[in-house]
Amino acid sequence: MATLDDLGFSEFFATRLQQVREPQGLVPARVVGAGMDVWELAGCRATLGTITGRLRRALTTTSRPTTGDWVAVVDGSDRAVIHQVLERETCLTRRASGPDDRDQVVAANLTVCFVVTSANRDFNVRRLERYLTAVQDGGSRPVVVINKIDLVDDAASYVDAVRGIGPGVPCVAVSATTRQGMDEVERHLGVGVTVGVVGSSGVGKSTLIN
Repeated sequence: MATLDDLGFSEFFATRLQQVREPQGLVPARVVGAGMDVWELAGCRATLGTITGRLRRALTTTSRPTTGDWVAVVDGSDRAVIHQVLERETCLTRRASGPDDRDQVVAANLTVCFVVTSANRDFNVRRLERYLTAVQDGGSRPVVVINKIDLVDDAASYVDAVRGIGPGVPCVAVSATTRQGMDEVERHLGVGVTVGVVGSSGVGKSTLIN
């Protein structure tokens, strides 16, 4: 079973947990799957959790537990009870569709966010700029991953284009199919590092993760 250190429970979250005084015996858990009424958890005995009525009434749309959140729970063998959502260190949001034009939380507490594009017709500098802005505004460290370089002869030109819009942002050219460049991607991983992956449909995010 993954330890709290493996899951990214840092001093930042340990301090926030100490500030939650009621009830006694609260332990940390990480949300790994968010639902309407039940949340999947890691780091505690229970794999599922529900929230108290008091917390439910206090939560807003953006403060509801989401994937990546750390929560303070009363643990149980079957279900845990979530009493508090700990303060987020980072938060990736997007503009929700519809008339309200409000922010929607995508994931919380990402250390690194891979912004994935591909070396073909999907490559779009303006779209990459929007992704980079969202990641940086949320507090995570962006890494641009240009996938499918096995399909082109001029991968360097794509890297140059990314460096033009994101000075100082790491950019890795890879082929998830042939594993070219994957060693460089893996340098951004580590114990306690939480990684998110964003990008348009069809750029190879699932293949990269696998």
